[in-house]
Amino acid sequence: WYSIEYQIIDCKGSFNFRFLFRLIRLIRKERISHIQAHLLGSNVYASLAGLVSGVPVTCTFHGHVDISNTERFKKLKFYFIGKASEHIVAVTEELSFKIRHENSILKGKEVSVIPNGIDTSDLKKIQIRKLPNGQDETIIFGCLGNIREAKNYFLAVDFIKALTDNNVNAKLIIAGDDTKLLAKILKSYINTAGMNSNIDFPGFIHNIKMFFEEIDIFLMTSSSEGHPLSITQAMSSGKPILTTPSGVEKILSGLKSAFISQDHDPEFLMQKFITLRDLPPEMLCHVLDVTRHVVNKKYSLESMTSAYIIGYREK
Repeated sequence: WYSIEYQIIDCKGSFNFRFLFRLIRLIRKERISHIQAHLLGSNVYASLAGLVSGVPVTCTFHGHVDISNTERFKKLKFYFIGKASEHIVAVTEELSFKIRHENSILKGKEVSVIPNGIDTSDLKKIQIRKLPNGQDETIIFGCLGNIREAKNYFLAVDFIKALTDNNVNAKLIIAGDDTKLLAKILKSYINTAGMNSNIDFPGFIHNIKMFFEEIDIFLMTSSSEGHPLSITQAMSSGKPILTTPSGVEKILSGLKSAFISQDHDPEFLMQKFITLRDLPPEMLCHVLDVTRHVVNKKYSLESMTSAYIIGYREK
């Protein structure tokens, strides 16, 4: 772990003045020269603290939930962000566009795009391999992320069932927190569908490399995404990606190792799976290797850190 000193300040409630005052006091005590904030709530607190203390602020937005029209006091929150922030960052081009054009307060303000970076050091060591045949060899699909509504794992279950109904030997691993109510509902759904033997829940995992070594295809059935780290982790691991259209299309644009279904439907996923399965093994391995080099150059921790440092220096 990095030897970085940190402090945790408790923050509860819709707006916590005590937290804000403690944050300002900490900024002054530690002589903070730049504030970096992530997600809407933290961006608002950081902007207010920056205004009071006179310290420049960089605000990073990670997904559409940060700019939802249903957000309470949205105009007021974005007013403070626009007033205080020296630098606004979005993790995708699409999110940057929405921030600039759908928020009148920030309209015309520069919004840089800096993709989330990942640690590629272990993932790029995973051997690229051909797909199992799906007959006497099992094809293992993997989903990575806590079980919540936006992940739409019910569709993933329907897709695996469609495969098995078509005599494809398939298994699915859903890795992530499976302790909440939605996970219980999902497991009941799987039981009713008679798919218990085809789907595993290892829970929250710490060894990402081991997860990607085990799977053959990374499956994403989300209804909405910003820039999920899991998708770039899959790319760095040399795994083909089968996904629904969920906001990741521009991230995957031009990559021949990614297969995006037309809609959120198991039949459309099946069509793209067949396209993937029918690729000659040598061609698949080649495009996976090309993708791995792209992600290691564009989405590594090093490239992300460099982009932020350049932004700090410019401001």
